[in-house]
Amino acid sequence: MRAMFYIIDTLYFETKVEQKQYKEAFEKTLLLNSAITYRWYTATVFFKQSTKTKWTLLCLMEAKDKQAFEKLPFNQNVTIRREEMLVPLGFWLTNEQWFVKAGLQIVEHLAVEPEHQQAFKDIMLQNNVPAMRFTINNKRWCQEFIALETKEVFYHNTAFPEWNHIHLLGMKWTGILQYRADFDAALKRQKGITFKNNHKQLEKIRQVAYKAMTRVEGNITARIDYQTEKVPFILKQESPTLNITKKVD
Repeated sequence: MRAMFYIIDTLYFETKVEQKQYKEAFEKTLLLNSAITYRWYTATVFFKQSTKTKWTLLCLMEAKDKQAFEKLPFNQNVTIRREEMLVPLGFWLTNEQWFVKAGLQIVEHLAVEPEHQQAFKDIMLQNNVPAMRFTINNKRWCQEFIALETKEVFYHNTAFPEWNHIHLLGMKWTGILQYRADFDAALKRQKGITFKNNHKQLEKIRQVAYKAMTRVEGNITARIDYQTEKVPFILKQESPTLNITKKVD
């Protein structure tokens, strides 16, 4: 399967009016570029955060060619971070469009120290990813899991916390009650480890910068093949440039 390129903007707005105006203007440029697909994640409730300052809007963008992002609009006043992401751990997407509107979408910004990066990947690949695959294939409450790792940071406002992984989880509301028990059973079945012990391992090597419930919308087309595990994700868009390396206080 051909490699895809992913850019994420994590944004902050003082008011809903400012956010709406930015979103509408940015989306117009996205729709002009048919090579890019996109999702908006609007934060509604934060379950956990490492600082009082919160993000309010996140845009996940995807294209088959990195050049498609060269004219991507950028506004330093509202951007917390712009980064290129990799998909090294897991990528399963729903093809049920009703779910995107009716389901529960969780966004986690995770910080893993450099010396623990490999250990984190090992736990994810050996424990969490197989368990998540089993859960998605066999439990109807879980419909989507996207695990992204930061490849390159183009801009970061240091008034906000750092992170190097973003996980996106989509599920039905019943998943709130079923998640722990079902994931525990999947971990035991797949790797012979309990949810509690697996979580303890992760707690030692990563911190949660943000964990938020969100509302999601955008130009989304998703297809999934559980047998081959090939997941072509077509997210949409366009427009001073991607060559931003500046960090600001």
